[in-house]
Amino acid sequence: MGLEAVMIVVDNSESSRNGDYTPTRYDAQSDAVNIVFQNVVQGNPESSVGLMSMGGKGPEVLATLTTDQGKILEGLHQTKKKIRGSAHLSTGIQIASVSRAMQAAESGTPC
Repeated sequence: MGLEAVMIVVDNSESSRNGDYTPTRYDAQSDAVNIVFQNVVQGNPESSVGLMSMGGKGPEVLATLTTDQGKILEGLHQTKKKIRGSAHLSTGIQIASVSRAMQAAESGTPC
């Protein structure tokens, strides 16, 4: 697989507390983030993944593009403490896109 730069946006709004996914929507997202990270990095060890949240007071970059799964896990742990408010989907996507493009340009990774 080719070189990738992937920015994952998680929802840490109040709706992520819902139990319609076991045990909660947020925990289901955390599992999905780990699967995506592993697949991206296994596809090409030089590919990178970033993480940001889109709930609470507003979108926040939790981990810039990295190949270190520990940084992604730390970001997930950090944002789980900040579950509140509503989702800011469009702003979150815009920030993720700009963040990924800037970091990809700095590292020479294609967008």
